[in-house]
Amino acid sequence: MAIVITTKYIGPTNSRGSRVKAVTGDNNPSTGKPATLTISWDCSLNSADNHKAAAKALAERLTWDGEWHSGETDTGYVFVRFGAANSFSVEG
Repeated sequence: MAIVITTKYIGPTNSRGSRVKAVTGDNNPSTGKPATLTISWDCSLNSADNHKAAAKALAERLTWDGEWHSGETDTGYVFVRFGAANSFSVEG
C-alpha cells in the first residue's frame, strides 16, 4: 500500500514568515483527519529541499520510513512511499 504526503508553500503574513505544510493523504483513524506538520521556510535550502524537509519531518513524526519518490504539483509536491526501509530518501 502506498503512503502519500503532500506539501504546499504558505506565504508570509504580518506576524509569520514563509512556511511549508505537509499533510498525509489519508485520515488518522482516531481523529478522522489527516496528520499535518508545518515548518518554517529555510532560506539556505531551495524550494524542492524545503518541501522535502517538511515531508521528511512529518514522516519521521509518524515513524514512516522507506523509499520515497516525489513530484511537483500545481500547489506544491507529492511524496509517495514505495517500501519500508530505515531512511528517508527522495528519488526524482
